[in-house]
Amino acid sequence: MAADFGHIPPKKTAAHLDVSCYFKSSKTIHPFAFRTHAHSLSTVISAYKRPAGHPQAKWEELGKGNPQWPQAFYPMKTKHTIQYNDIVVARCVYNSTSRDTDTHVGSKHTDEMCNFYMMYYTKGEAEYLQCGGNRIPSQARDMPDSSFELLPPNPKLDEQASGHHHHDHHGDGSSNSAVMTEVKGWYKAPADLKVGQVGGVDTNSEGHLVMFHRGSHVWDAAAFDGHEVYAKQADGAITENTLVEFNSSGNAIDSWGDNLFYLPHGITIDKDDNIWLTDVALHQVFKFTPANRNTPSLTLGQRFKPGSTETSFCKPTDVAVLSDGGFFVSDGYCNGRIMRFDKDGHLVRQWGSMAVKGLFSRKPAPNQFTVVHSLALDEARDLLCAADRNNNRMQCFHTESEFLYEYDASEGVFAIASRPKTGDMVMVTSNQNKDSGHLHLLRFSATSAELGGTFTPAEDKFHVLHDVAVSSDGSRAYIAQLSPPYVYQFSMSAETDSRQNSHQTHTFMGSSHREGSSVSSQNVPIVVAVMLIVPIACILITLLIYKIYTQKVRGSQGKFDMGNIFSGGTKRGDRVGFSPLATNEDQYTDDEDELSNEKQTFVVRP
Repeated sequence: MAADFGHIPPKKTAAHLDVSCYFKSSKTIHPFAFRTHAHSLSTVISAYKRPAGHPQAKWEELGKGNPQWPQAFYPMKTKHTIQYNDIVVARCVYNSTSRDTDTHVGSKHTDEMCNFYMMYYTKGEAEYLQCGGNRIPSQARDMPDSSFELLPPNPKLDEQASGHHHHDHHGDGSSNSAVMTEVKGWYKAPADLKVGQVGGVDTNSEGHLVMFHRGSHVWDAAAFDGHEVYAKQADGAITENTLVEFNSSGNAIDSWGDNLFYLPHGITIDKDDNIWLTDVALHQVFKFTPANRNTPSLTLGQRFKPGSTETSFCKPTDVAVLSDGGFFVSDGYCNGRIMRFDKDGHLVRQWGSMAVKGLFSRKPAPNQFTVVHSLALDEARDLLCAADRNNNRMQCFHTESEFLYEYDASEGVFAIASRPKTGDMVMVTSNQNKDSGHLHLLRFSATSAELGGTFTPAEDKFHVLHDVAVSSDGSRAYIAQLSPPYVYQFSMSAETDSRQNSHQTHTFMGSSHREGSSVSSQNVPIVVAVMLIVPIACILITLLIYKIYTQKVRGSQGKFDMGNIFSGGTKRGDRVGFSPLATNEDQYTDDEDELSNEKQTFVVRP
């Protein structure tokens, strides 16, 4: 259940947003756990139901939660049944006394959300059901006054609230840990070169920055046809030099790479100063040596031909290079996979797939991607992390492909870069709104990633951020802004100052993770974990037995597949009040255009 649009007036102690629907599924469901989700202003979220045909009946509370507590599913107090035409409602309450302007419903960290999730079981094939908006306002207005009452204090959960990942950024140009400082005015645009959309940046052994940009070409809605084939081949390659080298003062000292590329995307410079490039229009990956910057020494993929075979790509995005010359490719926009090659370009292994929706959550499972946009390698820790852009998360693996954990963000994770000497990672996020974008410093290990600091500029807001690079000594970070083209430089402490701060942890260990809660297993209270594990295990066993039994009764009409229980291959019919709805983030377009949010006013309690 989720609010789709709305805004919260400032200086209110109990503004609220209501959600209401008739339950229109033909299947009876039995919810047994719930989760609430909002940003920093929300104080309490409640949900209720009434039986069909009894609009004046007493409300039955489904769940009530503090969205500032750890983002886990909590067991419901009593058994519930929801059937056809039952009335379901939810209310989110906000304290906006700290705000001087309206706060809108949206995915930005300064926006708000209103989500109430239910975990349930049912007979037969399960469906993913959603209730969006206030469809029955007369029923919503009749919700009990107790929906405004806060939950009693819970010392353990309240303690976790200070580490909850939806914290308020002050927007004052400072970070949580004072380890990142913007070097203002560092970038000087080349006077004799048209710089277009900046696809990527990286640094070489001299500490110089190299930019990979699109010149006069633009990735817009007309760039590709319905089969992912580049539609503007007749325009020819980019005539401007697409690679520009900047010295430590931010002055352009060299440029090259004209008439070679069509839509530049990612750039990686390895320890030997070989330059690895991806072009999403060509669907190819290139390696250039310092001795020959205009003729690739290695080319992978088929020119202008998208594919998903072992020798083809579909809009590849980035490369990460091992010390032995082997490398990884994120492939990328269409295939949702990571591919590992040896130094000669022979495929060693691949993993990942395009994201599908599961039964218990809209969030895809580990190893599923919606735009693998960037890679970061820490070879000493045997760690490879991938920016799962449109799922608002980073996924981390052993270099042999074993899933380790994920880190959830409140907006799209566009790029990541590691600082191996300090055990940190730099991440940039953006929701593609013009004033959106943040630079984050993460401390990461073999088991978790922790937020050490976030930079939000007070003036000259970041626009759509697209890539990030870190100098070899870890002292500087560079952020590429897609458009208008710009490169920001940040000085960063060589020591990991963030380790001395109160960290905000976002982890979930194990490849069997389905729901995607972004709370460390150490942070979830033991009693909650135990109470959830037992009923879930019982339900899974019951589903398995029921599935086998029904297949025996029907006669072997099809092979039993556990994927039928968990996968997103469930039916999603159109229903009044229950329809697909983005609940946690803006949806990104492949052409990387900026998005706009609609706004709608909702009721404020005096």
